[in-house]
Amino acid sequence: MTAQDAYHSVLRDVVAPALREMGFKGSGKLYRLDDEKCWVRLGFQSSVSNSAARVKFTVNLLVADKDAWTGSRDEKHYLPEVPSPNISYGQPFWWERIGALMPSGRDHWWTITDPLVASNVALEVVAAVRKFALPALIAQRDATSGS
Repeated sequence: MTAQDAYHSVLRDVVAPALREMGFKGSGKLYRLDDEKCWVRLGFQSSVSNSAARVKFTVNLLVADKDAWTGSRDEKHYLPEVPSPNISYGQPFWWERIGALMPSGRDHWWTITDPLVASNVALEVVAAVRKFALPALIAQRDATSGS
């Protein structure tokens, strides 16, 4: 099993079920907590330097008011119908990498080199999403939608 295989396996078998228990919908590398007023997204971003032997990845978060997004699309026709959490669109949309929300306050990338490491990494990712990402997404959603 390559590091790539282990990465996809832990996303599918460990991370995705845990995210769904937290209320997220989605699969693979994209999850959402949308409501009627906001796009609320969580995405996994892989490093461009990944190989069969090593996978590095991080988690990106996005909250975008749907009306503001529509307005931005009217001005910038190249924008997709739905924003991606793996792209920072600038103001007025909130975008952050999970590392900025963690105690270090710095960008954080997890590394998988084999299936044994992958299991521990999966548990760390789930814990970080539960403790840091989910509360931040809910707070930003509530502030954006006026809830």
